[in-house]
Amino acid sequence: MPFLDPTDSVICEASLQGRGLLARQKLGIVNYRALGWSSGRGGYDDLNPVKIIPLPATAVTAQGSLEIVDNTFDAGDSVTFNGVEFTNGLDFTVGIDTDETALNLVEVVNASLDPAIKNNIRLSIDGGNASLIIIDSLAYGVIGNYFPISLTNFGAINFVLTAMTGGVDDALIDPAYPVFPTLGTFVLPEGRIEQPTEESISFVLRIPDGAVGLNGYGEVGIYVEILESTYPGEVGNTVLFASGHFPLQSKTDRSLFTFRVLLTFG
Repeated sequence: MPFLDPTDSVICEASLQGRGLLARQKLGIVNYRALGWSSGRGGYDDLNPVKIIPLPATAVTAQGSLEIVDNTFDAGDSVTFNGVEFTNGLDFTVGIDTDETALNLVEVVNASLDPAIKNNIRLSIDGGNASLIIIDSLAYGVIGNYFPISLTNFGAINFVLTAMTGGVDDALIDPAYPVFPTLGTFVLPEGRIEQPTEESISFVLRIPDGAVGLNGYGEVGIYVEILESTYPGEVGNTVLFASGHFPLQSKTDRSLFTFRVLLTFG
């Protein structure tokens, strides 16, 4: 039985943001399209930038907090998440102390059926302070930093808000060619986009010959653009959907690099 080399196919792994888009796509709450690509050296070790190592997922979700510091609420005191208002006495009940009030507010907000709430944030009680509500974004990346929260206090200050922050996007640290988004949509030379099966689509990515993109290549990244979302702030955003590594290859002025990338959605 002959000894055969293993397949040389490059397997791209979805980023954290890519996985989040896939999960939300199944719920019908987000729509996006393949937009472009970038290829670089790969690895991105500061001391050895051509070392091929797994690309670390850098996407982080934003987080904020809302602490209830005074349990004496006035009529009309409220907190508004993404345009949805929760008012004392109408939408949530004031408990016997700030801890119980915080829990009541968490349960009411998390049970909301409004897409502006249920698809974008989740609330929880802090483990060390039962009056402190932790607000977690459900969307990876910087978009969660801009999730709007506002307070209405009449008389005593009931709420202390720490705005959403800390959201980080996945990105190729050192894209080489083409620097996104100069290429645009993937197409075959005759302009046809191949669809091998109903669940997959493939694209040809080309770096032309001549003095274009002279570099070492060891990574390819796929970008998508968000077209529709129940989170209006992320519509139009560009996201690193997936990336893949391969042994470093050097392109000269007489080289023509072509990648065929197959995207399959299970």
